[in-house]
Amino acid sequence: MASKVPIDASVFDRVRAATRRTFRAIQVRNFRLYFIGQLISVSGTWLQSVAQAWLVLELTHSAILLSLAVAVPFVPMLLAGPWGGLIVDRSSKRQLLLITQGSSALLALGLGLLVALGSVKVWEVFAFGLATGIVNLFDNPARQTFVQELVGHELLANAVSLNSILFNFGRVLGPAMAGILIGTVGISTCFLVNAGTFVAVIIALLMMDPAELSPMRRAGREKGQLREGFRYAFHQRTIRNVLLTVGVVGLLAFNFTVTLPLLAKDVFHGTATTYGMLAAAMGVGAVVGGVYTAYRDRPSRRFFISVTAVFGVLLLVVGAAPT
Repeated sequence: MASKVPIDASVFDRVRAATRRTFRAIQVRNFRLYFIGQLISVSGTWLQSVAQAWLVLELTHSAILLSLAVAVPFVPMLLAGPWGGLIVDRSSKRQLLLITQGSSALLALGLGLLVALGSVKVWEVFAFGLATGIVNLFDNPARQTFVQELVGHELLANAVSLNSILFNFGRVLGPAMAGILIGTVGISTCFLVNAGTFVAVIIALLMMDPAELSPMRRAGREKGQLREGFRYAFHQRTIRNVLLTVGVVGLLAFNFTVTLPLLAKDVFHGTATTYGMLAAAMGVGAVVGGVYTAYRDRPSRRFFISVTAVFGVLLLVVGAAPT
């Protein structure tokens, strides 16, 4: 009989220590509630994103209109992003999120009903996209800054990394669900399910203990606040470089919501399930990267440059598909 190989108990200790290190912010009850609610909601958001792109392709068979449909929700942020951030700085983040999440639920429900009735038009998809963009003008900065109120400054880096993990985990669940639902019960179900997922965030926000929050100081009403914000960002080298980097990469590389459905439909001649699986595969990789980043706390500049270079090389590889 083969003898059993003893397992060093220190291995389990190291694994437990690494797990605690990676998920430290989860120990904060309010953040734990927020994390669970956002995980459900973000999955629904990606579910709708895949369904909406496929809906536009089915209605128009046009890559240009698909690109415009993807771009429309970001127009309010492009034109009025700093103003939206200023309003958020003057408001209670928790109360504002209750309003924006409820509004997003109603918009998803409305579009889902139109699709279910079979009367949806392309211009209506654009209109709902624009309305969603207006809501996100306040929702996005509120969600990002609310994280600090949940965990404080000490755990902020870890909480931001975990926030990235849940966002990318939603990129796995949402597209995979979309591929299944579109192929079985239809596109409209995706929008209706997404409307229901916002309820999870609303419940999480209502269950939080306000006494355990660390509210950020609200900005007062003063003249020239937007100009001062632009001036500060421009003169702070780190902030300026990050904004420029995100702008360039976002403009030239992060267009997967357009390229992936076109790859699935026109290059691989697949279905919505093909598109969903491609999007989910990207999410799996992003979750792995997010967990590693959360463990490291503060990735070095060399690490950042290295993964950015690898990202560029992989884009070139994808460009060679399907050879």
